[in-house]
Amino acid sequence: MCKIECFNLDTAFLDEYIMSSNVNFKKSKIRGHNDKQYFLSFSFPKSNVHEMSHLKFKKQNDSITLVDLFINLSMPLSPSSSDLDHLHCEHCH
Repeated sequence: MCKIECFNLDTAFLDEYIMSSNVNFKKSKIRGHNDKQYFLSFSFPKSNVHEMSHLKFKKQNDSITLVDLFINLSMPLSPSSSDLDHLHCEHCH
């Protein structure tokens, strides 16, 4: 949740991010893993989020959890967010 707020993304669009994404099989850990990890590559035309951004999900038993977010931005979100440390959300764990 911290990274979603840091990147100023709207959680109401999370389902659109997922539906417009593609599974990145090179990064994902699916076969031969009990705890499966899926990297979904996505872009979102209504924002400055573009290709090579990823949502990382973990599937364990019947539970699917969003565990991380990697954003590649085409431009800073605002003048105050042009600081590189802020764009990487280093304060989020």
